[in-house]
Amino acid sequence: MRKQLQLKLFAYTNIAALALLGYFIFENYQSQGLIFQVAKNDIAAVKEYFSAMNFLSKNIILLGLVLVEVVIGVIPAIVMYPIIAMIGGWQSSLIIIFMGNIIG
Repeated sequence: MRKQLQLKLFAYTNIAALALLGYFIFENYQSQGLIFQVAKNDIAAVKEYFSAMNFLSKNIILLGLVLVEVVIGVIPAIVMYPIIAMIGGWQSSLIIIFMGNIIG
C-alpha cells in the first residue's frame, strides 16, 4: 500500500512539473523570448539575447541547456554543442559542456 502511494505521488509530481515547464515555455514563446528566437532559427537574435546578459547568468543558462540535453537525451549533442559554442565562445563553452556532462 505504501509503495503504491509513493508511485502515485511521484507520478503526480512529474505531471505537475511537466505542466509547469509547458506553461513557462508557452509564456516565453508568447513574450517573444528565447524560445521564440530559437523556434525562428534566428541565431543572430539568440546571440544578441545572450550578449545582453552578464557572464554568470549566461553560463548558468548554457549549463542548464547542457544538463537538459544530457538528462533527457532528446536533442543530439552534435546539434547542441556547436550552438552553445557559438553563443558562449569556445573556451567557456568547453568548460560548461564538460561540467554539464559530469553533473548530468
